[in-house]
Amino acid sequence: MNKIKDLEAKIKNINNRILELEKSRKNDIDNPVYDFHIAGLKAVLYDLNGQITEEILKYENNVIDYRISSQEISEKGIRINDLQAILSNFQKYFSLVYDVVRNNKPKMNQSISKVISRDSALRFKYSYDGSLGIVMTLDNNKQLVETDIDKAFYEASNLMSEINKDNIQEIISEYGYGTITALTNLIESHIDSDTSLSLSISSNKEKQIIKQIKKQDFSLKKELIENTPITTNEETSIKKVRLLGMDIEKRTFHVRYETSNISGTLSEQINQGYKIDEEYFTEIDIITSVLKGKKTVKYILKSITELSDNKI
Repeated sequence: MNKIKDLEAKIKNINNRILELEKSRKNDIDNPVYDFHIAGLKAVLYDLNGQITEEILKYENNVIDYRISSQEISEKGIRINDLQAILSNFQKYFSLVYDVVRNNKPKMNQSISKVISRDSALRFKYSYDGSLGIVMTLDNNKQLVETDIDKAFYEASNLMSEINKDNIQEIISEYGYGTITALTNLIESHIDSDTSLSLSISSNKEKQIIKQIKKQDFSLKKELIENTPITTNEETSIKKVRLLGMDIEKRTFHVRYETSNISGTLSEQINQGYKIDEEYFTEIDIITSVLKGKKTVKYILKSITELSDNKI
């Protein structure tokens, strides 16, 4: 680990030298020498960060270098609240993508089970300055060629950088409203802090993912998501409910599930009434639509089965 500390010290010194050159360049803006020296130092920085990643991979399975940059960060650093929002939103987003990969179905909400939370929990390893680099690690199986964690890293990084008007509907269908909402929250945290992102993910399986998103691109992605109708259809498992009302002619129903009241429309399969204030097993589809931040939820009763002789 002493080698990592030595590399960190070198990185810090080079970042300080870059800051000095950038300040001097402001007073001599037409002098190309500053750009030449800064570019050379940044190339050295890139190599040093690669060396640190190699060292950490001797002890860890995955290394995530989440590099946040802006002019203000270079000069003054980043506000604690902004940094906390970015990292917590990235963790939430990654956990939801991992949930989709592991369970092979879109995520309709942002709830995360204890198992998913445990298996996708990122750990802070170290940070470096200049552009603020947060290096995180995550346990992974070294023996398997491609684990769910490997797939989640690939899909999470690809989704946040590649989403566009041509693939957004397909992405919404595959990942679900919950995941897209988490991605939106992450995008907004970068917009609020006026920062760009360089994301590098390395593994001991000799795979590396590098994505870069400029701060203006975050605004374009947010506008795209907000102006795209997001509709998801979730087929629920069978639930035990109490029937509070049903109108065959108007095609409506009203039930109580645990502590919640649910109202919606009847599917074509239901064409006869059932006793009110009795318990039944039901299947209810939930259709969620979101446009410009306005969320609409519709419930469709697909089937209803008596617990006892409740049918009229």
